[in-house]
Amino acid sequence: MKSLRCVAGWLLSTALVCSAVTAGASDPPRARSAAWDPAVVAQFAALPVQEEGRVKPLNTAAKWMLVRQNGLSSCKTPSGERLSAMEWLLDSWFYPEQARTYETISVTDSVVLDAIGLSSIVKKKRARYSYAELEPGLTRLRELAMQYSEIERDDLSTTQGQTLDLWRSMHESRMLQNGLHFARARFPMGNSKGLSRTFPGRDEVRFSEILDKVGALGAVYEQLRRGTPDGVSDADAEAERQALETVLLEFNSVASAGGGFAMLAPDRSIEGDSAWFTIEEVAFAAASGRDVPPGWVAAIAAFEEMAASEPSAPGFAVALGKAHDELRGLATARGEGQRLDLEVSFYKWAPMQWSLGLFVLGFLFVALSWLGPGARLLRKITWSTVLLALGMLIAGIAMRCIIRNRPPMTGIYDTIPFITAVGTLAALVIEWINRRRVALPVAAFLGMAGMFLAYRYELGDANDNMKRVVAVLDTNFWLWIHVTCIATGYAAGLLAGAIAHIYVLGKLFGLRRGDKAFYSGIARMVYGAICFCLIFAVVGTILGGVWANESWGRFWGWDPKENGALLICLWNIAILHARMGGYIRHLGLCVAAILGNAVVAWSWWGVNMMGIGLHSYGFTDGAVWLYLGYGVEGVMALLGGVVWLLERERSRMTPPAAPANP
Repeated sequence: MKSLRCVAGWLLSTALVCSAVTAGASDPPRARSAAWDPAVVAQFAALPVQEEGRVKPLNTAAKWMLVRQNGLSSCKTPSGERLSAMEWLLDSWFYPEQARTYETISVTDSVVLDAIGLSSIVKKKRARYSYAELEPGLTRLRELAMQYSEIERDDLSTTQGQTLDLWRSMHESRMLQNGLHFARARFPMGNSKGLSRTFPGRDEVRFSEILDKVGALGAVYEQLRRGTPDGVSDADAEAERQALETVLLEFNSVASAGGGFAMLAPDRSIEGDSAWFTIEEVAFAAASGRDVPPGWVAAIAAFEEMAASEPSAPGFAVALGKAHDELRGLATARGEGQRLDLEVSFYKWAPMQWSLGLFVLGFLFVALSWLGPGARLLRKITWSTVLLALGMLIAGIAMRCIIRNRPPMTGIYDTIPFITAVGTLAALVIEWINRRRVALPVAAFLGMAGMFLAYRYELGDANDNMKRVVAVLDTNFWLWIHVTCIATGYAAGLLAGAIAHIYVLGKLFGLRRGDKAFYSGIARMVYGAICFCLIFAVVGTILGGVWANESWGRFWGWDPKENGALLICLWNIAILHARMGGYIRHLGLCVAAILGNAVVAWSWWGVNMMGIGLHSYGFTDGAVWLYLGYGVEGVMALLGGVVWLLERERSRMTPPAAPANP
């Protein structure tokens, strides 16, 4: 078997040189004449694939691939038809010549096109282009991408980074368009007697048939390379060897054309295998002498049947059902992919997006209620809308937990919806208790701002945010409870700062001037939220030390993330001591809470952007928005100083009260 592996390696390396070889006759280019059947799209969407170690539905892989290319999870055809990500993928598979004309590849700066010699096609500085439009510059783009890939990401210029992004988009598009090349390939038997005996009565065979016999064909080829078998003439042996070599080269050339998704799960009887196989990897494994599970051959044969027929044909649905059953069966036998349908439903119903829309609507209702403070109906509608938005958000978080079989937070993205949900819920509880119509608009605003941040993070990151958990985060109970406590502390700190904004702005613009009870109530809300933040921050920090001691062998190491958590604790302790000692009163408390937002933001995001320490597992882009947030909170603190000066001036101008008559 070792000799077979050597043959396979030689054949595969030669296939790279001979990539221009065409595998027999393939089907002519086709164009889709009708919309995709929703039932067909749904069945394709639930097919399992493995990416970055996680088994997910094909729909998820398609969504994020399209988002990386054009920033959206849908696209338009030249005729104006709107396609979902799954329909776009199916067009790329089954109608690649048509999909090449879709303007799905975003170019954020036309300077990139100038660099690859495509200045003549520039539409505007930022625009979308089709693969066919960009293909003439592919050679130069590849050269630049290879050059820039040697540079560290943080050291790349903006144009260099955009060039690499464009190369990735072109590569992924080409991979999709070649995704079913194996299913359309045909391998002619020629005059080979050996091939005719292996495939009796056939003039040509398909990829799956070669795959099923490639081990035996490789053994015969190796025998012919070593010498002429007894009873066979040298001329016949050489002819057979050349025929086998041609078929095996074409087989490997077809397999390596696109790479594709890892859709073929290893057989459950093979222990130690966790990585799934692409078509290219399957071909290499088979040529190396590895047994090919019957399920692989059956699934590939089903794709060949689909590629040979129209989606509207009855045989297409039957073949799709076979592929679905085989691929899902392989995954189920390994105990993987049990929640594929739930993940498809999660992205179909999009509870997070609905939550964002409802929070925006709730904030609009709050604004309308300000125009008529006595409008009880608007307040009831606002309550209902914000509660519904919160319910959708909690449902989305719960679905993500079930899909991954993990706690709510395993990455930087997960903290956004969780903190938003906790902050919104706490604000609604405060409003329910005191009914001052202060915390309700804060709840709507926090929900809107938090979910908008989550939405922008998803689009900016353009990757599956339910990816496999980073090893440092996939440990034990102490980590889960530590992260939950810390995030709850973040939410309470941000809630305190948000309510404090109302105090400062209300005083600045004279809202309910002279109503000391109103502003005392706001200050009590801020004070309570700060206490809430301190409790969870302290407990979370201590539990983080317990987890660190178990995972890293030390309780505390002055890591930036640890310092950030400690700074939140110290800041809140300083606020409470200053309040108890009389150094600050209501206004000072609120200004300190506003500055506390900057402290929370630095601990939450800032330390991840430093790129150092054991906790630097988040993203490092977007620093401009973080600095903008610091600036806004700094301005609000200065406005608090203006309020203090104005109140001091008013107190000087107010005449003293007349003494009471004796």
